[in-house]
Amino acid sequence: MKVSVIICTWNRAKLLDMTLAHMQRLRIPEGVEWELIVVNNNCTDDTDAIIAKYTGRLPIHRLFEPKQGLSFARNSGVEQAKGELILFTDDDVLVDSEWLAEYVKAAQDHPQAAYFGGTIAPWIIPDGLHRKVQRWPDLLTTLPLRQFGAYVGSFPDGERPYGANMAFRSFVFQDCLFRTDLGPVKRQHIVGDETDLINRLDAKGYQGIWVGTAKVSHYVDPSRLTLRYYMKKWYAIGQTHARMDWDLPSRCTMGFPRWLLKQAVLSYVRFLACLLYAPRKLLYRIRLSCYLTGLLIEARRIGKRRTAPSRIRG
Repeated sequence: MKVSVIICTWNRAKLLDMTLAHMQRLRIPEGVEWELIVVNNNCTDDTDAIIAKYTGRLPIHRLFEPKQGLSFARNSGVEQAKGELILFTDDDVLVDSEWLAEYVKAAQDHPQAAYFGGTIAPWIIPDGLHRKVQRWPDLLTTLPLRQFGAYVGSFPDGERPYGANMAFRSFVFQDCLFRTDLGPVKRQHIVGDETDLINRLDAKGYQGIWVGTAKVSHYVDPSRLTLRYYMKKWYAIGQTHARMDWDLPSRCTMGFPRWLLKQAVLSYVRFLACLLYAPRKLLYRIRLSCYLTGLLIEARRIGKRRTAPSRIRG
């Protein structure tokens, strides 16, 4: 079997260096040939020097994708990948030495499966952040963690892989690629490109397998456990959901769907009440208000774009 590993990167040279160093510890099963594709998505730091550093140490290939955005970079990597099985991870991840081997075994043991996902645990969280998480556990909802147990089998109901640790058989990309209006772009937090792809695969009847034994550790940037990031992230999740499955209702006020506007205003009122009467629920109320605001603003933008008259050049 031939396996392709794809890492898309944007200005994280130091973290990428640690990720690639760890890749050297991978155990490659007998009969498996692999390649490592690193997609430079308009980096302005020392990314290329880091990639060059591992030439000869790893079967590494550097690609350059000029269109900014993770989904553009992922599609570029897929187009160049030669493997029957394509593994994705991030530029701030440490993979377990058995990571690749566990995916290969799962693919062989489950020939009916088209996609796979594995465990994502946090890279060491500093003590100060541990205390913050203990006080406000809802902050963890912004972290890309997947921990369903060390078994190999069906996903828990409603669960999907996350981009930092997922794999696909290459044939699925013959008619399905990542949507380029979804996924992060620089410091914008829009997500959902892998979820949308998997939803389309599910609709075609493809099966997914959880591979809890394929483990990675994801770097926890301290900024991700701040209120500022928390608010931005949930606003962006609202935007994401609007882009993924929004059908504009007919009744709107100033372009805002009325029912959604009502829900958003109600969430703001409950947030203010929470300040006085239920401070323990404050973070949840902030989350809901930011999510509904993102959903509302993006729904209005989508509605304007769909109803805007086309310009005819004469």
